[in-house]
Amino acid sequence: MPIVEKRTLVEALRRVSLAVTEKAGSYRPDSIQSDGEFLYAFNEVIGTKVNAPWLKGARFSVHGPTLVRAVNAMESDQIEIQIAGTELVVKGGKTKAKLKILDDLTKERYENIYPFDPDWTDFPNVSVVAKPVTFRSTFKFSGTFFSGEALYVAEPRFAIRVLIDAQMNDLWLSYPHMQAVQSFGDVEALIVRSSWAHFKKDADVISVRRLIETNYPAKPIKGLFVRDHDLGISSEITPALLTAIKKAIPFASNTDDNPMEAVVTLYSDKIVIAAEAKGADFEEIIEQPCTVIEPETVRLSLVALSRALRYMEGGELHLLGGNNKRIFLTDGKVEATVSVD
Repeated sequence: MPIVEKRTLVEALRRVSLAVTEKAGSYRPDSIQSDGEFLYAFNEVIGTKVNAPWLKGARFSVHGPTLVRAVNAMESDQIEIQIAGTELVVKGGKTKAKLKILDDLTKERYENIYPFDPDWTDFPNVSVVAKPVTFRSTFKFSGTFFSGEALYVAEPRFAIRVLIDAQMNDLWLSYPHMQAVQSFGDVEALIVRSSWAHFKKDADVISVRRLIETNYPAKPIKGLFVRDHDLGISSEITPALLTAIKKAIPFASNTDDNPMEAVVTLYSDKIVIAAEAKGADFEEIIEQPCTVIEPETVRLSLVALSRALRYMEGGELHLLGGNNKRIFLTDGKVEATVSVD
């Protein structure tokens, strides 16, 4: 009879459940299956395989969300797992739950797309590198695009590039799939096979459907990070500047008709942020030097600017001119551009 620490079981269920969904279908996307060594889940767009040596050969398939709720309800630090006929019995202290064992092909369906060859390549620490990919968006080019030694995130009015310690072939993942990979943990290896990208940490694997890389506008997005037409106007990204932007956002009426809702003016000794909402004007003065002789004013989206700055640790901002006028931000590891008028 397998006995496992509750925290170990909870974490294993959390990770495998990234591929569990209540969506109806002819298969069982809501199940978690055990082959006695690993836990599996699969929903046609995400698959998970989590090492569970404490199962000690126990084979079963049950309704995933119910199993998670049952384990979380148990107050004991030790959880017992037992198969009794057609039921899985889960017991912790004085609490016991019985779950119906299901006829299931989750493992078989997952193995249809699983890469059994050993040709894994190193993948950078996603928990650090991929933080900027967590923007929820309906923009058709949203998600994370890996190419060369960088990953890119493009949204209306701003884009981000993160330099990574790896050489990547082009790979495009949607927002929810990249978020699932991040939630899975610090994956360390990658295989791309057919329409799937597989990420591994030790013996654990998460597989996600990838998007069609040739549909991604890689060339124009990469072009945003070419520092052409530098106007020689720059300043530091200071804590005071970040605080001022956060304070101004509630006063910025960002709408489809007025996406560039704030005005930023750069002076030689200060930056002024101005925004207007219904019945209220907001102005914040940040006293810090800028490399400008005459005042320079731009109109932009404060929401886009704050998102672009969200994962930066200090750094600099530069104003770029030309046909695509924009603010260029960099801290040496993360770069971003924000469209301005």
